[in-house]
Order: sequence, then structure tokens, then C-alpha cells
Amino acid sequence: MKLMIVEDETLCRENLVTIPWDSVGVKLVASAGGVSEAIQKAKAYLPDIIITDIEMDDGTGFQLVHELMYILPGIKIIFLTAYDKFEYAKEAINYKAYAFILKPLNRRELLQTVKNAAQDIEKTQEEQNKFQTLLNDFSNCKYFLKDYFLSAAAQQKGQFNSLFPGIEKGFCFQIIIVAHFDKERALIPMKFQMFSDIAAILKQYEYTVIPFYNQDILTYVFRWDTMDDKIAANRTFEAASVIKTYMEYHNDANNFTIAIGSVADEPSFLPYCYQRSKGALKYRFSLGENNIIYIDDIEPREHSVANIEELKTDLIDSIKIGDISIAKNKIHTIFNNMRENYTSIDIAQRICFEIFIMISIAMSQLGQKPEALFDKTEIWSVLKNHQALPNLMDLMTNIVEVAILLITSTREEKNNDIINHVKNLIETNTDSDISLQKMAKRVYISPCYLSSLFKQRTGISYKNYITQVKINKAKKLLSDTDKPIYEIATSIGYKSSQHFSHLFQDKTGLLPTEYRSRHRSTL
Repeated sequence: MKLMIVEDETLCRENLVTIPWDSVGVKLVASAGGVSEAIQKAKAYLPDIIITDIEMDDGTGFQLVHELMYILPGIKIIFLTAYDKFEYAKEAINYKAYAFILKPLNRRELLQTVKNAAQDIEKTQEEQNKFQTLLNDFSNCKYFLKDYFLSAAAQQKGQFNSLFPGIEKGFCFQIIIVAHFDKERALIPMKFQMFSDIAAILKQYEYTVIPFYNQDILTYVFRWDTMDDKIAANRTFEAASVIKTYMEYHNDANNFTIAIGSVADEPSFLPYCYQRSKGALKYRFSLGENNIIYIDDIEPREHSVANIEELKTDLIDSIKIGDISIAKNKIHTIFNNMRENYTSIDIAQRICFEIFIMISIAMSQLGQKPEALFDKTEIWSVLKNHQALPNLMDLMTNIVEVAILLITSTREEKNNDIINHVKNLIETNTDSDISLQKMAKRVYISPCYLSSLFKQRTGISYKNYITQVKINKAKKLLSDTDKPIYEIATSIGYKSSQHFSHLFQDKTGLLPTEYRSRHRSTL
């Protein structure tokens, strides 16, 4: 644990230096006689604890803390003063001081205060290390929140506003991502400590920011209380400069890039903003390391159809799934994207033609005839007749609705046929091995899909349904025949009559002999 002392009175400073700090597990790494000297040494030594006087010749201890808070956000500050002023105490609280001690100093009290501060820092570090371990154990989970945020922002559905308050229409948004590379241009994992430090610094500057962590890229989503793109971009640059200052002092290799995406004037454009910020990363090789790169400086939005390929892919995925709500939202987002990027009607028509081809291919893959969309009609001629974006959007929405209706209706019929076939196979093959895996092969689908589909359509699991069929057949044989129990067990696929008896009793509450006795007596 590293300690720095800042005191402009020479005798007092020397007295503080002679205190046996190592006795409480703290190492004195530097001392300074004023604010300017202290700032330079703090940047060089990165202390964990600072003991500082308040009034000094070249400034105050409060000014010192203000300068250092974006470099050392977790530092413990112990203020010393010979003046018992309420204003000082109040200001110390504002700067989240760890302690406020009046002179003349009690060495034992000061030593104990520093010891307590060191223990608090160690406890915080232990908690962060535990959390880092948790993140490592569940490495795949840490990506979900950001993906959910971007998806939910585009749709503005469900509990989004309660989970992410303030991410709503009426504001501008912008995304900063931070990445760290090695000499081979490969991404280097980012420590959670670095992520949380930057988030803490940004909050100290009172930015409205939502941070997202993964080991490859740190993501910070900013909301600005303005609808002016230029004002929002300028504020984002200020925030990026704060992050850059931190990275310069806490990144040994100094091979980092801070990338800024385009301004989004509503939440639905945040996925586009994120992709634009990621797109800025590729220019680090030509613009150099340790820079802030704004994608709009290199790829102006007016000259691009932003994020359109990913949006088209998402649209086709939603059509294949059969989710009409998401598909309509994707169409809406695509056309908003074209509007925001000043896409000409000619380009918009060509994009719609590409989407139509992708829908046709998807339908063919799912066993549908694409001709059902436009029978004996040339789609390009239809598109050329729509000379406004709203009309084109209505046309594409109708096409998507028809495609989904055809796909889902066919899938519904097919799934019903599969389940009916499976049920028939179960009922006619109770004496053989009809495991989920073998049954899936017989109907040419995966075991996982069969299990999910069967439960969805019948309300009972595949395994429990088989047991139910076998028990029902056993009941009939017990009540209608004189076959021995072991023969009945064998006829429904159980090699052990004892196992069959236990299972029968578990499902009916009666042993097979008891069931036969009761039900045959009523015939």
C-alpha cells in the first residue's frame, strides 16, 4: 500500500516522514511541499493514500484532490489543518475525504487512521478480485447485458425503461468504446478494475453514462440533455479526453484506442451508434496508437448506409423465427436508418430488392415457394412504382407479413404432423426402445427440438408421455386379461417386473395385483 505526504511546512513534513508507516503495512513513496509538486509525484507514483495539508502556498489540498480524482478515483484522502473551520470540514465531505484531522497531530491517531484506510482499500480490492474471479468463471455471461441493452433500446419494449432509466426519446446518445491491443494487433483482455475506475471517474464528472464490461472492449453509453448533434459530439469528446487521461497513466503498454460512434437522436439508433464506434477501431492502424477516433470524421454518415447489412440479417432471422413484432421493428429501423443517412430513393429501392431476394431464399430454405409473394409480378417494377420511403416501408411490411404467415402456417402443419406421428409410434411400439434420441432420428429432427416441440404441443414431457402410455396399456392388460405380471411388464418394455411394479404403484397408487383385483371385480 503506497502513501504520499503533502505538506508545505518543512518541519511538519519531516515529522510526518519519520512516522513508522511500515509498521501498519504502508510504504511512504513520496512527499511534496506544494500542490504542483504533489500532482506530478502522484502521477508518477500512483499512491493509494494521500495525507495533505489544506492551505499551502501554491493552492489548497482541495485543488489537489480535484486534479487527481480522474487519475486515482479510489484514493483515500486524509486532510490535515490547523484551522477548525466548518467550511473546511464541509468541503472535505464534498471531496469524500477519508478523514479530517486537526493539528497539532497525534502520531498514534494518524498512524491508526492510515492503517484503517489501508485495510479499507485491501477489503475493496478483495471484493473486486472476487468479482473478477466470478466474471472469469462466467466469462460468457458478461456479454449478455450489453447485447440485451442494444436490442431492447432498438425495440423500446418490456421493462427497458425501468432497467435503464433516462434512455428514452428527447435526448441525444453517443457511445465510446475502449480497446487495448498488443504489438501483434490482437485485443488484450481489459481488467475489471480499469473498467470500474473509468466508470467512477465519469460519474464524478456527473455524466449520465451506462457502462458495459467485457474483457475485449469497454463500452460507455452517454446520454446528453440536448437534441443538437454538435453539442452532443463535443461533450462526448470531453468525456473521451477524461478516459484518455486515465488510460495514459494506467496502461503499461499504452496501445489503446478510444473510439466514438455517431450521435443517435433516439434509443432505437443505439445499435447503429455502437457498430459505428466499433468501425472506428479499424482506423487505429493508420491513425496510430493512444488516439481518440471519431468515426464521423472518417466515414461521414451522409455517404453511407449505416449498419444495413446487420439489420437485414436480423430481419431475416426474425422472419425465419416467425416473430412478426420484431420483423416489423427491424423494417422500421432499416427505413429510419435510410432516412437518417439521406439515402436516395433509388438506393432505397435497391436495398428493398436485396431484402426481397433474401426473404425469397429464406422461404426456399424453409420449404416454401417464394412465388407466393408475387405471383406473375416482377418485383423490381413494383418497387420502382414506390417513389417515397413511407410507401416503400408499407410495401416491405406487407411482404414480410405474408412471408411470416406462409412460413408459420406451414411450420404449424408440419409440427402437428410430426407430433401425431411420434405419438402413433409411441403407442404402437411400447415394447421396444423408443428413447428421445432414436425417435428424433426416425422423424428427422434433433432430440432437443423434438423434446421442446413435444412438451409445447402436448403439455407433457416426452419421457412422461411414454410412461403414461405404457401405464395405460398395462391397466388395460391387467383388467382385460389373465396375463402374468412379468409378461405384462415385458410387453410394455420393462425387463424387470419388480421395476414395473414400483413404477405402476408410483403412478397409480396401487400395485399391479391390487389394480387387477379391484378392476376385474367390477366387470
